[in-house]
Amino acid sequence: MSNTHKIIIACIVGLCFVGGSLAVGLSFFKAKAPVRTISVVGLAEKDFESDLMVQSFSFSIINKDMKEGYANIKKESEIVKNFLTSNGINLKDVEFKTVSTDREEEYVYDRVAQRSYYEFKGYRFTQEVRIESKDIATLEKLNLAELMNEDININIYDPSYYYTKLADLKIKMLEDATKDAKNRAETIVEAAG
Repeated sequence: MSNTHKIIIACIVGLCFVGGSLAVGLSFFKAKAPVRTISVVGLAEKDFESDLMVQSFSFSIINKDMKEGYANIKKESEIVKNFLTSNGINLKDVEFKTVSTDREEEYVYDRVAQRSYYEFKGYRFTQEVRIESKDIATLEKLNLAELMNEDININIYDPSYYYTKLADLKIKMLEDATKDAKNRAETIVEAAG
């Protein structure tokens, strides 16, 4: 290797050493430099009440004859409609979904023949109902269990509560949180001089 190559390699190594030392020194200086920024987070809280309630339930019957079973579930639907209107529920808030039909079978064990089999029990007709109302007080007073007095096999599900103006509330809360963050930042700056 010639002297020229050795000199070039020595210069490159020297420059790399100086550059690395400079980078380490600047990093150390920046790490020890005083922080000149403040980061704050604002807080906003708002209590609100639900303005929409949804109550769902279903009722069903079992019948071996399809036509008769369908007619019976329709009769029970009319009883339910009358019950709801007599308790102050507006039928425009009520949705009667399509009646579903399932074949019901029962597992039977015959001890004499020592065999088991499924026996046709009938068709189960189920009517799902959904009430969606802004009149929460009236809907909360509704006692759907009273339909059992009409011999209706009812399943009642837990109600759901909603707030329909959430988008507007979010904007207001972001505005309040921003004002709170500004006030916090100003207080910190004043206290720190």
